[in-house]
Amino acid sequence: MTYQLGGTITDAAGKPVQGAVVITRTQDRDFWTHSSASDANGHYTSFFAASDETAADPVQLAVGVAQGSVSYGGTLGVNVNFKRLRSATMNIHLGSGTSYTVVPPNSRVGAVYSGLVVGVVSGGKVVKPLAERWPTANGAFSMKLPASARGKTVRFWENLRQSFSSFPARPGGAIDLSSWPTALGNAVPVGIATLRLPR
Repeated sequence: MTYQLGGTITDAAGKPVQGAVVITRTQDRDFWTHSSASDANGHYTSFFAASDETAADPVQLAVGVAQGSVSYGGTLGVNVNFKRLRSATMNIHLGSGTSYTVVPPNSRVGAVYSGLVVGVVSGGKVVKPLAERWPTANGAFSMKLPASARGKTVRFWENLRQSFSSFPARPGGAIDLSSWPTALGNAVPVGIATLRLPR
């Protein structure tokens, strides 16, 4: 199982830091993760194991930050305790030089799930459903579209996706729509079926 780590990176003046990457690794160095680069608001996200081979709880991970050619924490980082098998929010404050402070993380429910997702586009844009269910073992799925899709022609797409869910994902169960895609990559099959929706 994979979990999500996210938070905000700020500088010594408390302003958001853009373009910084958070690195975590287990003490046995078997599991390493690198976050996405922090955005203009200082937000970063990463998938991480939240476990190690010893079944420790809490699990201690080394946390480092890199921005451009600056490596905060050197090659070892600072050790931080995380709740085992839980997602977490962790904020980081960068100081002068290569000093930094990690705010103790808050654990939260949820994990990253992988599975086949079916959606629709209309007018070349992804339509975010109001509700969606994972396909069952025999491929049956359902989605509830917003009223703005009435009378339009939609084209179906499907994609094997990894997404964060704040509740367990299971065949036929509800999909957590918080990470529903806003755009599709070129490799995603679109137009596997077309449907004119009633008004």
